[in-house]
Parts: sequence; structure tokens; C-alpha cells
Amino acid sequence: DGPATVCRGTIEDGAPLFACAPEVPCSPECPQGRGCVDGECQLLPAVDVAVSNTGACALLQDGTVTCWGSLFDGRTALRPTTQLVSDVVALSLAPVQNKICVVRSNGELWCWGSAFSQTAPTRVANIVDAVDVAVGDSHQCVVRSNGKVSCWGLNMDGQLGNGTTTTAT
Repeated sequence: DGPATVCRGTIEDGAPLFACAPEVPCSPECPQGRGCVDGECQLLPAVDVAVSNTGACALLQDGTVTCWGSLFDGRTALRPTTQLVSDVVALSLAPVQNKICVVRSNGELWCWGSAFSQTAPTRVANIVDAVDVAVGDSHQCVVRSNGKVSCWGLNMDGQLGNGTTTTAT
């Protein structure tokens, strides 16, 4: 028994073109956020991306998040760096402030960044039914599984949509 054979191909002028070769395993095993392609650990395909003034993050096919530019713990990454959170289904970055929030597949919301005074992903209490998130510089909003929107943060311009200009936590 030798290594498995992998065939990759494209369709050109209606005819499939395939190249087959023995599968080359990655050793050691690839870290989270990366997959083995031709014996090399490569970044998995992205399914979503979010940008800020100083960085960007991609949600990868395996539910991990990778970021580059100004990271949320004070470091700068010139290449994609996997963040310490998994099972992510949605993400958002603040345009200017250094913060990120992600929704996990179980509906939990996790946020971190220097604007939150949290350099590691931290679960937001009382949110267990989020399906999407949007992060502003001074406030955040989530779409809940029932379709309702919940917002919190500064509210000096009524950005929370609650009929007041009172800050909410």
C-alpha cells in the first residue's frame, strides 16, 4: 500500500483536464486554519472577510479566523495569523478602533481588542442566540436567531436605536 492518489483538474472547452499524483502528506500535521496541499500547509479558503483602517481578518472554511495588519493584542502581523477562536460563522471589525467580534456556531458572541481592554477572545455575557454581528467604533449590534437586533455601547447620537441617547451595556 502506497500513498493515496489525488487528482485535481479543471474543465477547459467542455473537456475535463486532470492531473493525478501521489498524495504528499504534511508532516507535522497542519495547524488550525491551514490545510495540506501537495505536502505543504497552506491557508484554507476564506468564506468571509472584514477590514478596518489598520488590518483585516478572514473567516476560513474550517471556522477559524486569521488576521493580518494591526492585531488586537498590540502586535502587527505582516502575514495571516490564526486567532484563538474556532467554530466561527460571522465576524466584524471596528473601522478605526482596534476591536473584533465573532459569532460562534452555538450562538455565542466573542469579542476582543485593545478598545475592549481584552487582548484575548472573551465571551460576551447573555448572548447565546447571535447569528450575525456588526462592530462600530463605539458600539456593537447583533442579529439574534429570532430576527431581533440588540445593540450596546455609546449612544450619544442615538446609534443604538433604542429611542434614547443613553449609553447601554
